Amino acid sequence: MQLFKSLAALVLLVAGAALAVTAFDPPARHVSPPAPPERTKAVLDLVSAQRFSLAQPYESAWRAERPQVRSGWLVVIAADPADCVPRNELESVLQWGAQTLERINSGTDSGRIVAVLADDALAGEAQLDLGAQPCFHGPAGLPERMDAAELATRLALAREDGLEPFAARTVGAALARGGAALEFRDRDELQLFAAQLILAHSPTEGDLARGMLVPRLK
Repeated sequence: MQLFKSLAALVLLVAGAALAVTAFDPPARHVSPPAPPERTKAVLDLVSAQRFSLAQPYESAWRAERPQVRSGWLVVIAADPADCVPRNELESVLQWGAQTLERINSGTDSGRIVAVLADDALAGEAQLDLGAQPCFHGPAGLPERMDAAELATRLALAREDGLEPFAARTVGAALARGGAALEFRDRDELQLFAAQLILAHSPTEGDLARGMLVPRLK
């Protein structure tokens, strides 16, 4: 009987302590990410750029027409970390000229975004000129719903806002850091290389990168 009384007292003591902690522990606050820009906002810098091509193209899910990606640029962009916070709703669409950027990571803490800038497959074999168009965050939307007409409208808006392409010296320095053009078998190989860039430029997203480096079953 005495044992049961002791156990009951212990239970009450633990429960009381838990209530006390709960009473003095402030509730967690949900901090909403900053709202996307209503107009357009230029990214801060072009860190590196490297040309790539694929033996096996893949269908892009980052614009409405679902073009085939055969070649393009693998870029690392510096942006305001506040503009990189993932959202569970419409978010700022990252765009280079009249093309969406396929973001591989978020860059929330580092402000460094690794992304694929695909050549405009809708225009044939044209190779995008990195120094011809501005790179910017546009108003909130969904990139998978952006078609050529919508992207052109957003590019016109960026020009109205005074956004300009990267300077020639910036593009030249980024190309030098990126190095020689790369040839990949498919999108999986492209992502393996992109994972290495995430580890180098956005180490706080190491878990994401290491998950991308896990061999995939074919």
